[in-house]
Amino acid sequence: MLIRSLIVLVVIGAGYFAALGQNQEVHPGVKLYREGKYKDARDRLAAAVKDKANEQNAELWNVLGLAYVAENKFKDARKALEKAVSLDPGMASYHVNLAFVLLTLRQMGKARGEADKAIAVDPKIGLAYFIRGTAFYWDEKLDEADRDAKQAIALNEQGADGYILESRVMTARLSKTLLTSSLKKQLPLIEQAMGMLEAGIKKCKGNGCGDLKDEYDGLSVFVEYAKNRDADKPLTLADGTPPPPEPGVTPIKILSKPRPGYTDSARQSNTQGSIQLAVLFGANGRIQNILVLKRLGNGLDEQAVTAARKIQFEPMKRDGKAVPVIKVIEYTFSIY
Repeated sequence: MLIRSLIVLVVIGAGYFAALGQNQEVHPGVKLYREGKYKDARDRLAAAVKDKANEQNAELWNVLGLAYVAENKFKDARKALEKAVSLDPGMASYHVNLAFVLLTLRQMGKARGEADKAIAVDPKIGLAYFIRGTAFYWDEKLDEADRDAKQAIALNEQGADGYILESRVMTARLSKTLLTSSLKKQLPLIEQAMGMLEAGIKKCKGNGCGDLKDEYDGLSVFVEYAKNRDADKPLTLADGTPPPPEPGVTPIKILSKPRPGYTDSARQSNTQGSIQLAVLFGANGRIQNILVLKRLGNGLDEQAVTAARKIQFEPMKRDGKAVPVIKVIEYTFSIY
């Protein structure tokens, strides 16, 4: 995730229940949701909102939407959250929740629209900037995504999401040049991303902090490789037409490239396209590290990384000695 559904759900739930705590009585369906009994909560709340006494209760529609999100039923969640927003458009958290679902369903313009409404109600709601920035990121509007990432960080320096979004914006910029420019020339951009992540690691508390460390560690491997003589050249596709080999160099040979799986959320949102990974093929015949250059989200990035780790290959050799090399691996996802 870029969007990490579970973490976002926890944040949304926490924000919602902070407001809910002002009420003296809590509906049994809400209690079930708070206890993590999402199916029971969904059944109880779906029945409740059909009752005339509750059909105009925006809080119940909102939690019903969150219960659907917890079950990855995003189309049902959208309908429930749209109802909550229509009943109480002055509640910023309802707009944020709906924006998240629209983002998951790849409806980027609508997701940004709901995030805009949340910000209009509460300009200090950092999650709205993160969701809007993520929608810009998926549409490859990187300048706008970067601005929202910085705003999310400014509003919540202890949260992980803004730092990760900004790091991935930098990586997306990197991906646009690596096939035409060398990794060594892009080293300043990588180091800038690492510096931003390092600042996040120092300040982060709560959910997602481990992800910052993982991103930092992954980038550090590529910084070390950038000092290698082979980093002077643009990266090439591992299974594409190889350039003429240098004297004494035996190119890497891919023996098997397993296909990644698809995810239910990707099917629901009709997510299709390609993912690009920068893969460090080790001299020991094992995959050493993977940097996601171009993402699709909805769990497909993780599926691609899992598949790439299973690639079998013969290492590149220089003067008969195995050496590490970074190549780009591309996976294309199509529902049909």
